[in-house]
Amino acid sequence: MDAVNPLIPSVLDVAGAGIAVLRLMLAVWAVVSLARTASRMSPRRALAWVLIVLAVPLVGPLAWLGAGRRADIPET
Repeated sequence: MDAVNPLIPSVLDVAGAGIAVLRLMLAVWAVVSLARTASRMSPRRALAWVLIVLAVPLVGPLAWLGAGRRADIPET
């Protein structure tokens, strides 16, 4: 008889929860970074970035952190 304790989560449950937490932290980091640089952007552009970051779960925050914030730095 195979005795499996239902109270102990499986490895996949733990891994899935860890990935979900990492994705949430990435989204929060992107929104905070966006909020800090929003004053240097037009309101429409800032709103578009917020919608992209929140609507596209993994690609949106990575796009902002990878390319968006560097493109919005004013040239000196």
